[in-house]
Formats: sequence, C-alpha cells, structure tokens
Amino acid sequence: LLEGYSAGDRDILPAMAKFSAFLCEVFPGGESYLLPSPEKGSACKRLNLMFRWLVRQDDVDPGGWRNVPQAKLIVPLETHMFQIASVLGLTKRKAADLKTAVEITRKFAEFAPDDPVKYDFALTRFGIHPEISKSSLLA
Repeated sequence: LLEGYSAGDRDILPAMAKFSAFLCEVFPGGESYLLPSPEKGSACKRLNLMFRWLVRQDDVDPGGWRNVPQAKLIVPLETHMFQIASVLGLTKRKAADLKTAVEITRKFAEFAPDDPVKYDFALTRFGIHPEISKSSLLA
C-alpha cells in the first residue's frame, strides 16, 4: 500500500487503487470480483474496513500502521452505514458507491478532521442490532 501512498493525496484512494491493481495482477485480465478497485466506483467496504483496523488504534481497531494518517481513511460504507447516513442527512445520494463513501467521510471530517472514520463502528450498531432503532438517532 505504501508504494502507492503519497502524503499529498487528499485520501487513501489513489494508494488503494494501486494496492488493488497490484494484488489483482495474479488474476486473469488483472481483475477479480473478490478485490474491487475504487477506480471502478466501488465503495471498497472491505478494503476500507481493513485499513481502518490497521491505521486506527483504540478499543475497536488494533492499529499498528503508523505511515498513513487516520485523516486519509474513507468510511467503510455498507448498507447499515448508508441507511444511517441517509437518516442523518449526511448524504442524499441513492447508491452506496464510492462517491457516497467519500461524501459521508467528508461530512464526518467536518466534526473530526483528524479521524473522520471514528464514527463508523458506533453508528453501524444502529443498523445491525434490531433493538436499536435508526429513528432514535434523530430523537
């Protein structure tokens, strides 16, 4: 990942695209449905989640990587986070794609510019646990 990373990039996406391309070189045609690329508009939930785990260090994320700032991470966008972000007015987009993940991340960065993905774990619980209602976020 670090071979494609530049501190001057706004976020981790250029490095992620190079990382994905590097890993996919072993597949026919250099592509795999198992490892999406942000260059094709995928939200790359699993890659973003992996990078969150590796870069952030707290009670949820083990951390370990020190060469990528938390501020460069992108929210791991999946159905629960997409629904919650919609309820909270963080996005008006209709698809859980890369543009939406970036939009939500930038909204979170307005509150926590040094660590915009820190809200991910707590907020997705509203979608995962049936006893917690998304509508209770607005109460």
